[in-house]
Parts: sequence; structure tokens; C-alpha cells
Amino acid sequence: MPKNIDTVEEFWSWDTIRRAQKNANEKSIVRFLEEFLGFLGTPESIARCFPSGHSALETLLVTRKDNTTGVMAPAFNCRRVQDAVEESGCTLKTYDFSPEPGSFDWQAVEEAVTPEIGVIIVTHYYGVPVDLREIRDFCREREIILIEDCAHTLGGYVGEHQVGTWGDAAIFSFNYDKPISLGWGGLGVVNSLGRFRCEDFLVDEHVPPDLDVEISSLDKFVKTMEARRSSIPQGKNKVSRDFSRLLNKMTRLPVSKNQNSFGRIQAELGSLCLESYSDVRSIRNNNACLFASLCPQPTWSVGSSVVHPAWLKQKMFVPSSEKLAMISSELKLQGVRAGNFNWPKLIEGATHQSCPNAEEVTTCWMDVPIHQRMSSEEIRSVVSLVKRYF
Repeated sequence: MPKNIDTVEEFWSWDTIRRAQKNANEKSIVRFLEEFLGFLGTPESIARCFPSGHSALETLLVTRKDNTTGVMAPAFNCRRVQDAVEESGCTLKTYDFSPEPGSFDWQAVEEAVTPEIGVIIVTHYYGVPVDLREIRDFCREREIILIEDCAHTLGGYVGEHQVGTWGDAAIFSFNYDKPISLGWGGLGVVNSLGRFRCEDFLVDEHVPPDLDVEISSLDKFVKTMEARRSSIPQGKNKVSRDFSRLLNKMTRLPVSKNQNSFGRIQAELGSLCLESYSDVRSIRNNNACLFASLCPQPTWSVGSSVVHPAWLKQKMFVPSSEKLAMISSELKLQGVRAGNFNWPKLIEGATHQSCPNAEEVTTCWMDVPIHQRMSSEEIRSVVSLVKRYF
């Protein structure tokens, strides 16, 4: 293949960042939040930017009006979701996929709800919305707060409504591998204003960085991404480790009045990304469908006719972890980063006995790039390599 291909890539350039820098002012973040809610179609909701999706979730849990301590979330999930739950003072209880990954037996989830459960988190994976209508109705009947984890999914629909608008609240992420990458950062949305202490939710102790500090951080981010992608054929190396440390530092900012956070340049960059996101989503969706149509193995299921994805990456089933590792290694040698990244193990506390379907996803499903920088020829080349193993 003629170029290195990461699992997910940005759809802006350094020139776009410079344009965002010129537009940046004291109203940039507020304007971006208004545009984001306008994109979702919920201008009556409230939103706030955060250093990460993790901190957005923690704040939502802390600012609820009820005092229950139990939170339910899928066992197949990011460890930072568990961190946010525990750091908010709550206790996490996990639930499993149905036999079809990405779908849930909501009746089984409902039967597992105990009196201390006050929040249920629904995670939308890889740009494919989960049909959450049944559990949303259950939550309303039981007065349980429903939070959508939209870190992987922006612009996907269930029926006529976007993800992020079905729940009482939602979180989004702007990390490097998310639908809209702004380097780092996150966003929390409250749709049911009566369920949260909104004044507390909106209190932001983070100070936006000075523009020169922010542009320096973005420059470092861009250069680190370039180094990471140039090293794809060599696999995990020092660049990968340095990148992990950098992102960990950027996305795990402590809450402090003197701590830099989501910035004004990022906000302007986010506005520019929203302007072109419909076209990007269309390309990703076409690439995801092309890969699925050609792939010899099962790919991630959409699951329901009412679900309309905004694909971020594809997910492909491989019968064994050994074969998955071999395919991943060969693709990397060809310059394509694909593998078992999100996520290679269950949330802590979940087991094979309690969540067998989720555990299978951790070992036998691999992330495959289908992003907007890829051509149909490159998609076909990836599939051609995969076919050698089946």
C-alpha cells in the first residue's frame, strides 16, 4: 500500500488549525457548544466542554439529583468509564451483550436491575448506535437516569433521533481516535434538566489555555501523530509508548482552577469539523459497507432497521486470538494499523461466567480502518490480505 493508514484519522490539516487560531476569541467555546447542540437538534439542552469524556461522565454522575450509588454499564467498555464511575463515588455493575455483539437483551438487563441502581449507561460502539428504545422506556418507568456514551458515535440515528438525544444525558469524546478529533477533550450534554443540578454541572473550574500554549500543545499532538503513523510498519515501539504517555497526560487533567483544559482553538476547530462532518460521515459509511460486503468474515452488526450508523471503524470477527494477531501483524507490515484495540479485556469485575458474549468480543474481534482518507482500492487491498487467512 502506498501510505501508512491509522485506525482512525483526522479530517483537518495544520492549515485548518491556523484558521481556527485566527478565529479564536473569548466566545469560541460558547459558540461551539451552541453549534454542537444545534447539530444534535437539541438547542434546549445544556452542554459543557471537559478535558476528556471521562471527566464529563464523572461530573454527570456527581451532579445528579438522586443519591443512588449503583451504575450499570456494558462489560465490554473502556476502563475510563469504570474509573469515572468509581471516582464519582458510585459502584459499577456490568451487563453482557446478547449473542450478537453490539446488541443487548434488554429484558435480561432489566431483570438484573436492583434497587440501588440509579443510572444505566448505554454505549454506542464504533459509530453504530444501539437500539435503546426499550431500555429508555424502562428507565423512564423506574425513574432511572439513562446516560448515552457517544464517545465512538456522532451523527448516528435511532429512528429519527440522533444518539446523544435519547438519554437524560450523554458524553462525547474528541480524543485522537474519535469521530471528531480535536486532539483531546470531551463534552457532556444534559437533556433532562430536572434530573441534574444544572448549575453545578455548568461550573467549570478549568481555565482555557493561552492561545500560544494551546497552539504549542496542538503542534506537539500533530507531530506525535505523524511519528506514530510513520512507525506503523514497525509495530509497537518507542514512538507508540511516547504517544501513549502524551495522550494520557492530555486527557487526564486534574480538576483545578489553574489547570489548562479544552481550548478556544479546539472549539473553533470543532466548529470547522462540524461543517464538513456530513461528508466525512458519508465516506466512512460507504467504506464500512464496502468492507462488510467483501469481507469473508462477519463484521459488526447494525442490528435493527431503525439504526442508521455513522461508522468510525469496522469490526471483524476472527475465530481465534492467535489468527487475529497474525492478521494484525501482516496488516501493520503493509502500513495498516488494525488489531484488537477497543478493547482487549473486560471491565474489571466482569468474568467469562457473567459476560461470555462480551469476553468473546475482547479476544476475537479486531478493529479495521474505514476512515475518510481511505480509497475503495485501499479497502479492497485490506480485504484481499484478510482473505488469505480464510
